[in-house]
Amino acid sequence: MSTDLTTFNFPATGAELRSVLIEGEPHFVAVDVCAALGIGNARQAVTYLDDDEVLRVPVTTNDGSGRELDTNVVNEPGLYSLILRSRKPEAKAFKRWITHEVLPAIRKTGRYEAPAATVALPGPDLDAQARIIATLSGVIAPDYLEAKARIVLARALGEAPEIDPARRPLTVSDYFAERGMTEDAARPYASRFGKAIKGLYVAKHDREPDMADRFINGSTRRVKAYTEADRGLFDAAWQQMFPAAIGA
Repeated sequence: MSTDLTTFNFPATGAELRSVLIEGEPHFVAVDVCAALGIGNARQAVTYLDDDEVLRVPVTTNDGSGRELDTNVVNEPGLYSLILRSRKPEAKAFKRWITHEVLPAIRKTGRYEAPAATVALPGPDLDAQARIIATLSGVIAPDYLEAKARIVLARALGEAPEIDPARRPLTVSDYFAERGMTEDAARPYASRFGKAIKGLYVAKHDREPDMADRFINGSTRRVKAYTEADRGLFDAAWQQMFPAAIGA
């Protein structure tokens, strides 16, 4: 059974969060929750949850392709367990937002929608962020910069950022996590898998992929700047390396 995703953003940081309704109860994509809370290893984090706090369900991706992918989702108790594991200062605000706005809205209407925008003048922090983004143009991958620019603009306007799902960053570690592989299980294959994706990318675009600094497993790394638009290449590389797993 496929489950459709609803996507919205944490106003304080612009972090994307996807939710699904399962038997009338809201569940949240674990990797999104962990990213919003600064928990670097989502695969490991869900192993600490009780069996009744996390599910692995097929969901329809929001990149317009209509593909289904088995994904870890957490229910309300599992969500609170992850919040308690976070050391990020925004965790308290995240919990209040979830409990006072998101969950009541989902239970009442079946979905959460950000409140109407309140126009505000950009402050010094937003000005500084905008200048940094402009300075990095041509240095950092354009898709990554555009997503950051949209977040800064949305904060200035009091809106949720409008980020094209196809431009959402996609890393090898995230993809392996979505496929249900633990970090230890994925480690022997990560390098070869990355090379396979790069080869497919070069064959398709006749150039090497851009590079970007991204926060992965608790640290900033210089990685290939793939996005959801490249998911088909990841799927093809997976089929090459793990043909027996297809359809399992």
